[in-house]
Amino acid sequence: MRHGLAAAMAGVLALGLLAGCAEAPKYAATQITFPSADETARAFLAAVASGEDVASDPRAGPQFAAGATPARLRAVRALIPKAAPTRVDAVGWRMSGRSDDGLIAELSYAWSYPHQKLLMRAVLHREHDAERWVVTGVEARRTGKTRGLASIGDTAAPKT
Repeated sequence: MRHGLAAAMAGVLALGLLAGCAEAPKYAATQITFPSADETARAFLAAVASGEDVASDPRAGPQFAAGATPARLRAVRALIPKAAPTRVDAVGWRMSGRSDDGLIAELSYAWSYPHQKLLMRAVLHREHDAERWVVTGVEARRTGKTRGLASIGDTAAPKT
């Protein structure tokens, strides 16, 4: 994708120079970041871990209001230690999207505890014209001797 954009910019520059333009076109520097997705994911995962009612959370998608959600939520919470993590690190992210369907963010975190590690993943969706992210899925994976996996909502990898 970057190579295609660079080639297109070089083509525009070459056309401008051939046409006798005195100076090259100026391009605004763009940086795409999604800090709001990270903030939403971290806050929602903390709400799940603390036992809050996430079905009524405004950040929760309709997947969390489904009938099977309480049992799945208990399964996820059973994997989370009662103590607060000693450290939480972002360990991965993936963004995908289409102009007609908005963006999907898949954010992964490592929650460290004294004797184990918990990998938490949140899947979020944002409509193309919306400013707010909605959590559509959560997955918890405990590593080590007492490993386990539980998920709620849509945690399948986005199709691109």
